[in-house]
Parts: sequence; C-alpha cells; structure tokens
Amino acid sequence: MHGPSNIVIFGLSSNSVRRKHFSYLSCMRTISSLILCFFLTLSQGQNSYVDSISVIIRTTESDSIRCMKYLDLLTHFQGKDNERSKLYLDSASQVMPYAGTETGQGYIEYFTGQLKRRTHSIEAGIPHLRKSAKIFESLGKDKMLARASYAVGQSYMRLSAFDSAGIYVIASQRIYETLNDSFGLSNALSVRGIIHRRMGQLDESLRLYEEAARVTPDRHHDGVVNNLINRAIVLKNKGDIEAAIAMYLDAERESRKRLSPTSDAFAFIYGNMSSAYYEMEDYQNALVFGEKSLNLRRGIAPNDQMANALLGVALTSIELNDFQKAQTFLEEAKPLAGNNHYLLKDIYLAYGKISQRTGNLNKALDYLELAQEHKDSLFKIQVARQVEELETKYEVEQKEKDLALASTEKALAEAKLNGSRNFNMALIMCILLLGAFIFWLNRLNKKIKKGAEEKETLLKEIHHRVKNNLQVISALLTLQARHIKDDRARVALKEGQDRVESMALIHRNLYQFDNLKGVNTQEYLDKLLENLLSSYQTDTMQIELNTDIDSIWLDVDTMIPLGLTINELVSNALKHAFKNKSKGQIYIALKDLGDNLHLTIKDDGDGVQDLENFTDSSFGYSLINSFARKLSADLTFKNEDGFTLEMLIHSFQRAEKAA
Repeated sequence: MHGPSNIVIFGLSSNSVRRKHFSYLSCMRTISSLILCFFLTLSQGQNSYVDSISVIIRTTESDSIRCMKYLDLLTHFQGKDNERSKLYLDSASQVMPYAGTETGQGYIEYFTGQLKRRTHSIEAGIPHLRKSAKIFESLGKDKMLARASYAVGQSYMRLSAFDSAGIYVIASQRIYETLNDSFGLSNALSVRGIIHRRMGQLDESLRLYEEAARVTPDRHHDGVVNNLINRAIVLKNKGDIEAAIAMYLDAERESRKRLSPTSDAFAFIYGNMSSAYYEMEDYQNALVFGEKSLNLRRGIAPNDQMANALLGVALTSIELNDFQKAQTFLEEAKPLAGNNHYLLKDIYLAYGKISQRTGNLNKALDYLELAQEHKDSLFKIQVARQVEELETKYEVEQKEKDLALASTEKALAEAKLNGSRNFNMALIMCILLLGAFIFWLNRLNKKIKKGAEEKETLLKEIHHRVKNNLQVISALLTLQARHIKDDRARVALKEGQDRVESMALIHRNLYQFDNLKGVNTQEYLDKLLENLLSSYQTDTMQIELNTDIDSIWLDVDTMIPLGLTINELVSNALKHAFKNKSKGQIYIALKDLGDNLHLTIKDDGDGVQDLENFTDSSFGYSLINSFARKLSADLTFKNEDGFTLEMLIHSFQRAEKAA
C-alpha cells in the first residue's frame, strides 16, 4: 500500500556503448519501443503524469534518465497492471550501459524483488531485495537502503519470520530517523506494530501504532488509513469487536476521502471486517464483506493474499452450509497458497470440516492428516529458522574473529620490518591481541553453547506444552463422558481419550529424556501397554501381555501412527476378544528387519465374527488403514485361534540414540 517516491538519477550517456554491442542493443531498443508504443499511446490524454513520463522517455539522450523513468512507470502501474509493470522493468533492464552500473543494478534488483513479490511469491522476491540493499549500502545511498531494508523486513513479516523481519525493519527505521523522513518512519513503526501483534504482544503493538500515528504527516494518506486499520485489528484481537468494526468504518471513510477508488486499502478493510463479523457469528455480513474484499483483490493481489481471501469466503460459506461454494473457493485457493504451510494447514482443515459436516468421516480424517503434516512442517521451519539465525550470528562473529586474526598477522609483519628496536613493543602488542582474541573466542564458544542450550530448552518446553494440552483434552473427554447416558457415545469418548493419551505419552518421553528427536520403542510401548491394561482389565478378566519389542529409536512422525495403531488393536482386543473367556493372552512384537519394521499383534480370544464386514465398515479398521498408508505398510489379517494382525512397515524414520 506504500508506493515508492519518484527518483531521477542522472548517469552515463548512451554514447559510451561499446561498438560490438551497438547493433544488438539498437535491435533490443527498437523492439522494446514498438511494444511500449502501444501502451504509451493508450495513456495519452488519460493521465498527465504518464504522458509527461512518456515524452521524457522518447526525447531524452540520457540512458540513466530513460532507465529511471521506466522504473517510475513501473511504480505507477505496480499493483494495478502487473503485466505492464513487468514490461517496464524489462525495458529498464535493457537500457545499457546504465543498467549495468552498480547504481542501475541496485534499482533493477529492488524493483525486480518488488514485482516478484506480487506476481510470483514472497520468497522469490526476497533475494533480489536483499541484494539491492547490499548494493545501496556499499554505495552509501541511505534512502534506497532504507526502502530495500523495509521491503525485506515486510516480506519476512508476511512469512512469519519475525526475528529476521524485526532486524531489517528496525534498520530501516534508524535510517529514516537520520534522514528525518516521516513517511518512511511511520511505515517502519507500523510494520513493527504488525510484527508484535502477530507475536501476540498486543500492548507493545498498540504502543508502536500510536507512535506511528504521532509521526505520520497528514499528507501521508496511506499512512493515516493504515494506522486506523492496524489499531482496529488490535481491538478485534483484544475482543472488542464492535469497537473494531467502528474503526474499520472510520478507515473506510478516510479511504474514500484520501485514496483512489482502486486502492487496495478497501480490500484490506473489507477483509478485516469480514473476519470481525465471522467472530461475531454474523455470517451473512461476513460473507458480504469477504466477497467485496475478494473481488477487489482479483488480478492484482499477491498469491498469498488471494489465497487468504478465498479461504475466508470458503469458511464463511461452510458456516452457511453452502458446501459447494466453499469447495469451489478452496480449490482456487490451494494452488495460490504455494508452499505457505500456514495457509495450506487452514485450507485442509476447511476441507475436513466440509467432509465432516457432509458425513464423510474417512475423508475428513485424511484431510486432518494433511493439515497435521503442514502443521508439523511449520514447526520444523520455525526450528530451522532459529538454527539459521544462530548460524548467522556465528558467521558474523567468525568474520570478526578472522579480522582480529588478520590484524594480529599484520602487526607481526610490521614488527619484522621495523627491526629489533620495535620488536619488543610489537611482540607485546601481539601478545595482548592474542590474549584478547583468546578471551573473545572463549566468550564466543560460551554464546554458541548457550544458544544450543536455549534451543534445546525451547524444544523441551514445546513438547511439555503439547503433552499438557493433550492431557487437558483427555480430561475434558473424561468429564464429558460422565454426562452422557448413551453407552455407544461414552465408549467412543473413551476410545478418543485413549488415542489422545497415547500421543501425550510420546511428547512426555521427548521432554523427560535427553533425546528431543526420537522415542525408544521399547520404553514407550511398555508404558503404553501398561496404561491400556490397567484401564481395561477388570477383576473378572485376567489378561496376560507378552511382548517381544526391539529397542529402536524412531522419529516422532513414525512413532505417532505406530503408537496409535498398537493402541487401537490392543484396546480393541481388551474390549472385545475375551467376552466369553475369563482370561487370555495378547502377544505384541516389533522387530527391526533393517530396511523394514515388522509388527505383530495376536490374541487367543474369540476372533472377529465377520472379518469382511470388519474391514469394510469398521471405524477402527479405517484408522488402522489410514496409519498403514502413512507408514507405507502392508497389512495382513488372520482369524484363526483368535485374531492376528501383521504389519510390514516400509516407510519409517530412525532417530539418533540418546546419549
């Protein structure tokens, strides 16, 4: 929503083009001029600004002016006509030799990054923006360095990489303060407010928005409108939804007074109003404003914003029981989400909600598994980003260490050249530098060790919280079961509770022991089977468990479906296999075959009366079959002298053994 200001830089003349490139460049310019002629002609009489730029491009002899004017046109059409913007960028890139200079390359990289953020993906634009920031920093062009740093920070913010986003946005804020640029400063403060809001730090977010409001000049129309939108979002997140809607309406009125009718501010306002009405369960108004926002975004918004708008309308349609409409919007949103795991997780949850409400429980389970996979990917990405930031800090400190070492070597070389008279002094200096270097290196090692310990503590805390949340869910299921009279419903809740407990047990093992990457099958399954036996066995039924479980360290993504499979089969045997017997045996074996794992679960009970009906319609079998697909496993059933299931697992991930 913040367009860059117009910049004119005078540079090299086209007379400096080398002769051997002259014919090629002339050809390229001719082709470019013919293509652009159509667009420039269309603009005549419609827009005085575009007209004036077009005249300069056709008449100037300076390549630097021509290049920058193409970029001015790109800026003018950015967000309105992305195809035309791309054409202007290509034309600017072909204006040699200016585009080949460091200054020209910096501008080309900056606008390439901005355009790719809109037409491809946020990730595609970041490398170009970072490269432009480095070029402008080396050239001492503070204003463009601030703009590039702001754009990088804004991009990271939209990817939820908040630490990286904060580093770049704060850097841009400091430059804007030095330049006394109130426009840029208000934008940087606003983005910092968004970062803190998304991290759940609402009070700090509101403080930054208020600071931004104080420095925003009245002529900064986008800034005034954005500030109202951002403060309304904080009010909504704090639960004061009616006040938030009132402020969104203020933002809409200011937009109509200050902004063009085609401004994307209206799309943001209507999208947020839709979200507010959705939280109030006023789904009709939520749909009206959601569709308004979606229609304004079509054709101009980045893919992630389009996908988010489509998802919002789909969720509202689900609440209005218009499942066909919701399905259509989700199908459109899925390819636009790209590799955005946040959006994909929510999209598959929406698919699952549709399947659940239409009675297709097996399909709902599949969608929930897909959503969980993207949720797991988010967790891995967050950990990877933390590791990357630690590595970045290490690299910076390593460079400082190399500089210190180079300084020491230089001092030694100078000491030799100065002769024996200065040798002692140089030697003392080197010893001091070496001592300082050793001291600094020791501090660096402590920092790295502390960072690793903090990361391990964070992972333990995450597993601890997951375990606690799962146990809360288990307790809620227990409480709910007490108030349900229907026996089948109570049994279903008990089965759900067992599944939740089996997952909680995995996360407890992860944070209680020193291995955060995997679970020992022997320790985990012994505890799981002990819990199941104590939960189901009665005084009138004596069941003996015999196990033959190899000690294997498995990754969490393997252990969860494997544990749930064993939970499902053993609990089923304890409930149903020995109805006509007072005692019985259950045998569980998990063997490591190298490339495969072999699971056997056998009981000497009554067996399954109707095996075909069991595999066709049983919900328990549907779960087991789903877990088997996740593990790429072959299932075999036997119904002789009891019931036996064998599972040959082909796809599994080992974990490192705990030290």
